[in-house]
Amino acid sequence: QSAIGAARKLGIMVTGKKRSSLDVADEGLDLNAWAGAYGIELQHLESWSGQGKTIFWTTEQTFLRCDMHGYDNCKYDSDGLGAGVRGDAAQINGRADRAGAQRKFEPFRGSGAVVNKDKLVIKGDDRGVGARKNEDFFYNYKAQAWWSLRDRCDKTPRAEQYGAVVPPDELISISENLPPAMRTKLIAELSQPTYDINNTGKVLVDKTPDGTRSPNHADAVMILFAPEEKKSSLFG
Repeated sequence: QSAIGAARKLGIMVTGKKRSSLDVADEGLDLNAWAGAYGIELQHLESWSGQGKTIFWTTEQTFLRCDMHGYDNCKYDSDGLGAGVRGDAAQINGRADRAGAQRKFEPFRGSGAVVNKDKLVIKGDDRGVGARKNEDFFYNYKAQAWWSLRDRCDKTPRAEQYGAVVPPDELISISENLPPAMRTKLIAELSQPTYDINNTGKVLVDKTPDGTRSPNHADAVMILFAPEEKKSSLFG
């Protein structure tokens, strides 16, 4: 709730990269969900049914939204059903009749390894006792991405309500221009995932606890704000 209009309430001038994401659904009751952000602000969130349609059609719908809202890239869930999006996107980019610009589609593999594996999640004491690195703390990239989004949602109300000094790039702001029904849906889905610790002490995330459905909109936002591998130094 605190994230709604957070940039305005905190007086933050939003800057950064424009990017989008896609959570791919099957032909059943789940929805395809597409999200777009500028810097820390979630600007767009849309969903549509894939019932009776193909993944190629879903990829086309994603291109249309990127064209309409000016996003030149899209990160898509490449585990399972989304595996075919890469080839479909390449085919659409190469079509002679395509009027829009080229769009870069990048895979998000939640089942893959964590990024920035040596970065400390827990610093430990002065001697480093109790310190935990990303590779020691998270079971996979999906758990790391959900945890990163959790941190943003935790830091935002602390900055907004209690005046905590937090770098703006570590927060999240949900645009007040999103339809109220979509904001309500997203907040409910963001509140759904739970976590557990496996027998090696690593965090596992369960996005569909018993009695719940896949949180497609929240998945798209999670992918959108997932941490990325730190690049090499400028002079490296």
